[in-house]
Amino acid sequence: MARRKSSIKAPVKGKQTALVVGVSKYPNPADHLPGVATDVREMAKVLSSKDGTFASSGVTVLTDKQATKSNIKSALRQTFTTAASGETVFVYLAGHGDVVGDDYFFISFDTDGARLNETGVSLKEIKTLFDQTKARRVFLWLDFCHSGGILARRISSDARAIERAIGVVSGEGRIIVAACTSSQLAYEDPSIGHGLFTHALLKGLKGEAKSARGEVTALSLYDYIDHEVGSTRQQPVFFGEMTGRIVLMHYGDRTIASKTTKAPKKSPATKKPIAKKKGDWVMLGDNFFQASTIRHRSEGKIELAISPSNTEDEAALSSLRPSQYGGRSDLPFSVNNDAHSVRVEHVETETTSGHQVWKVTLKISDQQFGSGFGTETTYNTAGKTYSPADIAELRVRRLLLNDPAPTPRRSRGFGDEMLLEGMIEGSGSRHSVKECVIRGMFNSCGRNSDWKEFARLRSVFLLKATGTVEHILELKIGAVRGGKVSISFRGRRPQRYSSVAPETIEVKGSCSLD
Repeated sequence: MARRKSSIKAPVKGKQTALVVGVSKYPNPADHLPGVATDVREMAKVLSSKDGTFASSGVTVLTDKQATKSNIKSALRQTFTTAASGETVFVYLAGHGDVVGDDYFFISFDTDGARLNETGVSLKEIKTLFDQTKARRVFLWLDFCHSGGILARRISSDARAIERAIGVVSGEGRIIVAACTSSQLAYEDPSIGHGLFTHALLKGLKGEAKSARGEVTALSLYDYIDHEVGSTRQQPVFFGEMTGRIVLMHYGDRTIASKTTKAPKKSPATKKPIAKKKGDWVMLGDNFFQASTIRHRSEGKIELAISPSNTEDEAALSSLRPSQYGGRSDLPFSVNNDAHSVRVEHVETETTSGHQVWKVTLKISDQQFGSGFGTETTYNTAGKTYSPADIAELRVRRLLLNDPAPTPRRSRGFGDEMLLEGMIEGSGSRHSVKECVIRGMFNSCGRNSDWKEFARLRSVFLLKATGTVEHILELKIGAVRGGKVSISFRGRRPQRYSSVAPETIEVKGSCSLD
């Protein structure tokens, strides 16, 4: 099946090896994919740029007549089988894809459609080479129709069940990212000259997916692609396991550069907060922990490794043991821009040389998650109509800016004001928005230097659990000045209809902490 044209306008150690394959000009002119030629050229250029981690001598490119079945298989074997354990391998394929029965294929330049089983490049064979390589950092990017079929034999025919978010903290892993599920088509947009998937991939590598440190990591890149491309007709899929923040591109540390510009003579002591970071903050129930390792498993499980810094954290972790509570209660969980309802399956401790690590296994349950009351209802009152997006924005403003502030219950009455308040609050749902999270967290733990991390995680959970947004694109909590803190937020609403693009909610302002 061809990659369809769309009307949408829209530091690493060891050797690094990249293989970039793309077929743009197939023998039959009707099969030409103009966007692939640009995709391949730009991909090779970006990987070997001054900001990339791949030397130009380590990037192999096969295009059009070069990309025969024999040449592609030979290059794949060379790339995967000769890589040493300390190397990084990056493989990218773009063109046509097709399926025969339960077998999926990449269409090479010389593939005969009538004899696909004999002349196509089998995704099963590619997956075997991927699994067998000794390299500990391996990336396989597939931009063609049915590319998610490379995983179908491993889990199910519905590749959308693949877990699409993996938290990382140290630096090794193997991942496959496909442009679409096994049953979907991959699209290209003539107006931009790229496939939609590769367009997002390139933009991410060029810096759109960089973190505050100026790094484009494997996880930040996929998260960006998912936000840019993900829809009911083309859903990128992610599969794999990582331990670490695997960096693909470096663009400099924006935060440190900013501080240096403003105060170049400050003592090195100003960098201590960065040095003492022990991992990513996570919210679990009413508690906040720094996890040194966060692993999202494909079977819907999350594994945390936490080294408590005080006895209060130890007591909180101990209270999570299923032996005490049976592991049956759902708990709020959030990390970075992701959130779920979870159940604790297992808690154990491990002590090495006096250093204690708690290992917590969570099972994603997501009961009533993302189905908050009121956000998908149009409401009319006092001559004004509130669309679902309007209600969502009011809820975001309530959570982050305390605007509108909650109406005191004693003065609500039973009229329009009460109904609108119920819409914003989400009355009747499991997770409701009764107060401003930013203000509430400052008042309860503002003396803790990490209070903004806590406020952010609780906000992320409520924004997603109430169905207010499906994807959080940006949530920044600024400095406290004059009793106020600046807030910047962008989030994408759930897509309810395939023919209607989801709205993006944007909110900026200051939240009064008094």
